[in-house]
Amino acid sequence: MGYKALIILNIVLLAVIARLVFKPLSPAPGIRVWEGETWTAAQYGSRYILSIKNHSELASAITSFVKARGITSGSIYGIGAVNSATLRFF
Repeated sequence: MGYKALIILNIVLLAVIARLVFKPLSPAPGIRVWEGETWTAAQYGSRYILSIKNHSELASAITSFVKARGITSGSIYGIGAVNSATLRFF
């Protein structure tokens, strides 16, 4: 093989390897993903993982999510950070 043929072969092999290694990410089997205007959610079984987009109001984003999914009751556990917060207790 000539020098140019080896270079072309190397480029083709690198392209094939890159295609195999860098596949687009997709959710794991059994996980469904939804996206709203201010949130992205993943469902696994009866549980949801909700990610609120930056600079979105937390209460309105959660309200939008539960309305979109038709959720009428549940509990919320959270971890993360906010820029400012007002806490109210009933």
